[in-house]
Amino acid sequence: MPPNVRFEIDDCTQPWTWPENTFDFIHMRYLFGSISDWSALIREAYAACAPGGWVQTAEVEVDYISDDGSVRPDSAMAIWGHMCRVAGPKMGRPFTILRDGLQRKGMEEAGFVDIHEVNFKVLGFLAVVEELLPVDLDHTRSPWADGPSIPSWPRWDGSCSSGLRTI
Repeated sequence: MPPNVRFEIDDCTQPWTWPENTFDFIHMRYLFGSISDWSALIREAYAACAPGGWVQTAEVEVDYISDDGSVRPDSAMAIWGHMCRVAGPKMGRPFTILRDGLQRKGMEEAGFVDIHEVNFKVLGFLAVVEELLPVDLDHTRSPWADGPSIPSWPRWDGSCSSGLRTI
C-alpha cells in the first residue's frame, strides 16, 4: 500500500472522532438500510474532509430489474427488493437512498459544491469495476496497489440490471 494511503474504519452513525479537515478523500458505499439520518452522515463527512478534498458515496437500488423480463415479480430478487422497501421505514433506516435523493440532498445541505452525480446501469459487479477503476480486468493487476489481481476478487456477476448511483 502506498505510504500516503491509510484506511480508517469507525461507526459512521456516531459523531466522527477525527478533527475537522482531516481527509483528502472519503469513500462510502453500500450503506443502504444502515443509516437513519443521511444528512447527518454527510455533514460529518463534510466536516472531516479537508478543503479541496472529495467525498464519494455510492449506493444501489434494492429493486432488481431486467431489460428482458427475466427478473419476474415473484422471483426471490424481486421479493427481496420489496421486503427491503417495506422494512426500511419500520427500522428507520431507508433502503431507497437513490429513489429519495438522500445523497444529493445531504450533500447540498452540508454545503458541498461541484456535486457530480453519475448513474450506472449495473450488469454485474465487474461492469461497475471496469467503469470506476483504471485497470484491464482480464489481464492486469491494479496499477496502484500491490495485492491480488482483480480477477481473483469476489465477484457478483449476475445478469440482473439495477441502478448504482455515485456522488
